[in-house]
Amino acid sequence: MKQTILSILCVIMLLSGALAEDSATVTVNGVGEQVTVTLTMEDDRIISVEATTDNTEADERGKESLLLISSAMVSKNSVNVDAISGATCTSNAIIAGATEAWLQIMTDRMSQEDWMQETPAVEAQSIIEEIVTFYGQYSDEAEGQISALLEDLKSIDPKAYSQWAAIMDLWKEEPAVHEGILPDGLPETDELCLVALGFQLNPDGTMREELIERLKVVLASSQKYPNALIVCTGGGTAADNPNATEAGMMAKWLIDNGIDADQVIVEDHSLTTAQNAIYTFDILDKQYPQVKQLAILSSDYHIATGGLLFGAEAILRDSDIRVVSNAAYKAPTGTLSAMFQAGALIELSGDVETAFEIYYETYDIHELPALDGGAPAAEKYRLSSIHPVAGRQGICVEGDYYWVSGSTSLTKYDRDWNVVAQNTDPFRGYALEVNHIGDIDVYQNELYLGVERFMDGVGSNIQVAVYDGDTLQLKRVFPFRADTGQLECSGIAVDAASRTVYMSSWIDDESSACLYMYDLDTGDFRGRLAMQPVPKWIQGVACHDGALYITCDDGDADDNAPDSLYRLEIIGSSARVSLERSFDDVVKQGEIEGLSFDKERGQFLLLYNRGARIVLGMPVGFYDGYTDEIHEVYVYDMQE
Repeated sequence: MKQTILSILCVIMLLSGALAEDSATVTVNGVGEQVTVTLTMEDDRIISVEATTDNTEADERGKESLLLISSAMVSKNSVNVDAISGATCTSNAIIAGATEAWLQIMTDRMSQEDWMQETPAVEAQSIIEEIVTFYGQYSDEAEGQISALLEDLKSIDPKAYSQWAAIMDLWKEEPAVHEGILPDGLPETDELCLVALGFQLNPDGTMREELIERLKVVLASSQKYPNALIVCTGGGTAADNPNATEAGMMAKWLIDNGIDADQVIVEDHSLTTAQNAIYTFDILDKQYPQVKQLAILSSDYHIATGGLLFGAEAILRDSDIRVVSNAAYKAPTGTLSAMFQAGALIELSGDVETAFEIYYETYDIHELPALDGGAPAAEKYRLSSIHPVAGRQGICVEGDYYWVSGSTSLTKYDRDWNVVAQNTDPFRGYALEVNHIGDIDVYQNELYLGVERFMDGVGSNIQVAVYDGDTLQLKRVFPFRADTGQLECSGIAVDAASRTVYMSSWIDDESSACLYMYDLDTGDFRGRLAMQPVPKWIQGVACHDGALYITCDDGDADDNAPDSLYRLEIIGSSARVSLERSFDDVVKQGEIEGLSFDKERGQFLLLYNRGARIVLGMPVGFYDGYTDEIHEVYVYDMQE
């Protein structure tokens, strides 16, 4: 009860504005009597407490207690008063009744509209989170919205405005990454501190190879700057060894390799990069006041995030410590998206729950704010025409022709949607068995297909196949790579500018978190492009104006919920995903498929199926009113 009262009092202290006079009456059971208490408040003051009992035989001491306790509550402006000696039972009944009446008034007030307004602190936090998610999602495209939000923050909390304006400036910087060792020109004293960021341990508590490689960079940098302190930061991440910590294992390795133990600082409680920054500053502020400059040491893909978070934490603390340099191990793989960085900044701001929603990709990208005058905007895509076609998978366009793929067919159309050529037996000439075609693309009159052996929602023998655009016959196949992690092929796109072929996976698991990249000229596998936030049920991929676009079957056909188009902005080895448009143009139930951009006519083409119920990627029965599945290309005029 005391905790409840304290919580409500804290709210009252934060809220402002005149409150009406309010009363509440409560009857409670005492010992052999019922006590009725009416408590009245004006603004935040108790102005009267009236208590009566139904015990007509109450002695004088009991009657006196009614008056004394009521007076004490008004005088102290609190229901938390002492019982009257000699009338304990009646006193406790009055206190209980008054407390319940007080809570009733407070609860009623808090439920009223004028009590639902955000406190300045809450409103400021909301603006901060909108600023960082805006930038995490849209980058510099959101400059106008971010500037306006910063002005809103300035009017509420000038100090927070100053801090977050500085953090946003820091975020926009792109630090040069120094591979292998720190550069020249840093302090030769213990004013410099090397921050060694941890990496998840093996289940038994031993260090993974990437962490050891990071430590080699730390060792080389420490030998170059022998007077610098070293912070090893990272907590317990070994699933089967609760006694092992990243920082502890790192410190041991450095000392075993010749670093003086007095130079090494162990921060072994943090589990995120944001916590690395928070807990490291806690130690440095209290125990190492001589430290003024930090160098971040980690893997190359982690440097920007580490520098941002340690720099932001310094700003939030008004610390004179600055991040001045870095050194990195060049990792073969690894990405951290701008949305991940947004989550980490939100964690620094104190909202851990939202941060972890972003970390674990449960943050709903449909809930992100849209850019003013930009996507998502239905006006950008205006439906112009609809054309029935002989295929349910993909669409592409080049010059005077369209091509459509079915699961087991290829069809070529002229500009009036007349059939020019067709191949209904496209799987001849393969060394590995295939039975399914996904989306398609075209480049210089050659068709690029994602083909596979598809059964029960899972693909195998996944290949990039190239067909002649006129004869629709197989010309060549990119070598199959079973080790790519790709479990299905749904979409394919050719980016001539980067000489890259992208493939997507439809399966809703780790496989669909990446696009798979092949060299357009050699057919060699180049690696994976990680997407953040992770989209679901990808059906098609296309390139347009330097960006990638994907269609996702993320609506619910049974409920006529629309499917969506997303835009991917490539940043290094990852891509930021933003909702471009949801499509509700299909009559009755439908399923989105492949896509293409007609650059000559300024049009967007979308293949849609309707009528069939889809289970594990395959048609199973029909919806009411249909006896067959209908395949159509929806043509949209694009309003740039």
